[in-house]
This record gives sequence, C-alpha cells and structure tokens, in this order.
Amino acid sequence: MGEASDPVAIFMDVFKRYMRDRGHMILSMAQTAGQKKLRISLRGLWRRYEAGSTEYYWFMDVVNAIRSCNECLGKLREEAGILGFWEEEGEPYIIVDVSKLKRLYENMRNQKGL
Repeated sequence: MGEASDPVAIFMDVFKRYMRDRGHMILSMAQTAGQKKLRISLRGLWRRYEAGSTEYYWFMDVVNAIRSCNECLGKLREEAGILGFWEEEGEPYIIVDVSKLKRLYENMRNQKGL
C-alpha cells in the first residue's frame, strides 16, 4: 500500500500539520498544568485534512480505519504517543502521552526549523 492508502501515514501527516500550528500552545498549557496525558479534539485535525488527496474521503474514515487495526494503533503510540481514541458527548478525541508528544514536536522543530 502506498502512503495515500496508509491510514497511519495520513493521520500523522494531518497530526503534524496540527502540531505545527498548535503544538507550542498545547505543550505550554500541558506543562503548566503538570499533565502527563491530554485529550485533543479531532475537530482541529479534520480541519487540516485535504479530502480527495487520499482514498479516504472524510478524516473520520481514516480514524475508523486506524481504530479497527491494532497494528495501526501501535504505530501511532510509537510515533506520536497517541494512546487511543475517546468520545465524549459525541465529540471525538485522541488521548496523547505528553512526553512523547513533546519529543515529536521537538523533532519537527529541529527538522523544519519551526
């Protein structure tokens, strides 16, 4: 499967765009509050998804593909510290390990000079 079909690669691309825009603020607030895990709404991510650029029309189709694949969840845990998905009052979220998220953000900054 190519990258346009790999739900993990697609999710990570969108997640990295989100972190470029919001990472500093999110990590600053998490550090101030002493949080070890945090919840991020998928609404912020799906706004950065470009429908038609992959075989998945909606971003939530990507999420559903990942949720049904244990190996995919493992890859997200390794790459970005995403521990799982959560829904509360109809709003979908990801649960993220703050220390791994910080490493991802710092690696992105070092590679791109954010």
